[in-house]
Order: sequence, then C-alpha cells, then structure tokens
Amino acid sequence: MCNRVNSGRRWPRQTTEKMQPVRAGTQLSALLPLAAFLALWLSPPARGQSGVWVTKAPMPTGRSSLMVGVVNGVVYAIGGRRPAAADTIYETVEAYDPKTDTWVTRAPLPVPCCGTGAAAISGIIYVVGCGPSTYAYDPGTNTWTARAPMPTPRSALSVAVVSDVLYAIGGKPADPPGAVYHSTEAYDPRSNSWAESVPLPTYRFFACDGAIGELVYVAGGERPVGPSFNQVLGTLEAYDPATNTWGARPSMPVPVRGAACGVIAGKLYVVGGSRTDYTDTLQSLVQIYDPQTDTWEMGPAMPTPRFFAAWMIFPGRK
Repeated sequence: MCNRVNSGRRWPRQTTEKMQPVRAGTQLSALLPLAAFLALWLSPPARGQSGVWVTKAPMPTGRSSLMVGVVNGVVYAIGGRRPAAADTIYETVEAYDPKTDTWVTRAPLPVPCCGTGAAAISGIIYVVGCGPSTYAYDPGTNTWTARAPMPTPRSALSVAVVSDVLYAIGGKPADPPGAVYHSTEAYDPRSNSWAESVPLPTYRFFACDGAIGELVYVAGGERPVGPSFNQVLGTLEAYDPATNTWGARPSMPVPVRGAACGVIAGKLYVVGGSRTDYTDTLQSLVQIYDPQTDTWEMGPAMPTPRFFAAWMIFPGRK
C-alpha cells in the first residue's frame, strides 16, 4: 500500500533509526504525466538544438505515483493513486504502444499499490515497495508472481538497474510517519535474493534516479528537518555498485521533490517536481546533468507542470 502523500503539509514526525530510518522516484524519452493524465514525448535534441515535447494519447486511468517499465518497446503503467477520487489506490496496469499510440489494459497488480519502484530486467518488470512484497510481471504471459520480499519495507523510494541487478534506494515507511530511510538494497532476480549495500549518504524520499554506464545517480527529494517541516533537496549523489561507494556531485540548479528522472544520450534528465514542502508549486522545469562535464543545464520545459510523474526511455531513442 502507498504511504499517504500529504503533499508536504504539516504532519507530526519523529526521526527514528531502525536499520537506518530517517528514510526517500524512473528512465525515459516518453513521459507518462500522472497528474495531467497525458503521455508526452521528448525527442532527444540534435547537436546545438533543444528537444521538443509532443502530446500523445492520454492514459485511460488518470493517476499519480504510479510505476512504469518498458519491455519490447511497450510502456507498462502500474498502480498509482488518484487523490481527487477519495484517495483511491489502484492495482490497474495499462500498456502503451508508441508505434500505434494506443493503450490496452493488462493483468492487474496482485494488490493496490502506489509510490513504489519498478524496473525491467531481461523482459520482466519487477515492482518493489508494495509493503515488503516484490512482484514480477511477465508481459509475454500477462501474469504476476511473488518474489523474495524486500528486507526494508518502504515506499517513495528510488529504483535503478545496473548489470541486471535492481537497486532500491532511500524511501520512507508507513509508520512512524516521520521516518526516512537511506537504505540501499540490491535485488538479483537470477538468485531471487536481496543484499544490503552501503547506505545513501543523504536520507531522503521522493527522490528520482537514473543509471548511466555503471553508476546510479540519485537526485532531489525531501527529508524532515523539524517536527512539522520538510526540506526539499537539490542534492545529487552517485552510487558505484562495483566499489559499493557513494560520491557527491554538483547539486541541481533548482531543488525539487517528486520529479521524474530519465537518461537520454548519457545525460540525466530531471523533469518537473515541486519546489516546496507545504505548497505544491508544480514545475515544468527540465534539468539536465552531464556526467562527462559534471555540470547542469536547463532543457525545454514541459507544456504541463507536474510532479509524481513517470517516464521511460524507448529502445532506439536514447
């Protein structure tokens, strides 16, 4: 189940330390904007030119805080929530084919879930953060199976894949409401097992991430800094699974929470988000990090400001 997202409004917190609680979402060229219920396409920019946004077929079930994965060029929009509809949490799965610009309904998640993480490995989509559960979806058979549970149950986490291993990073538990994690845990689908990795240096949730080469980059998010206040972060940190180490990188120009992250042409795109904790000032910003130069630049803004969106890279469009 999804933690209740209070949009940064005041709620009591206590910072706890349980397996490192103090505790803090996925990769793209097509953005599934949860809040606006559209699909947008960001064409990679040619040399010396800006990218272009194009509106695509709307997602049938409008929702935020969903998970997405791409298999064989098809995007799978999984779960999510709709605060306007009595805070409905979905098990809905809908598949988008960019070749035909159409959506179809697929087998639902075993449980309603939102604000978690998902990633595709070898044609299977893995969803983590629905409580302790890990679920695997096979698009070929349109079936779900339960896999080894995540050691630290949490939502609002970041998920990335390097060398066919899934990394679950940061997040927060359902209780106590003020706890935040910096846990980093690795899931290997070949052995169906989890292993603990070195923790994320900055406790946070509602961050986003992307894998470039053999490194995972985690950007933004938020963390509690008082009994009734969260700090929105511009922090960027890089994880190297080969050495099991984290390193600091330059902070984003504009701190954001609930942004979408993706990788295009070896650069990390941080799209949208919110700049404040109490008032959700939605952003249309596109912030781009180049690991080659270790610098940030601004990209073409989204037509519709939003946060808790999701996007994925389609094969052949990196």
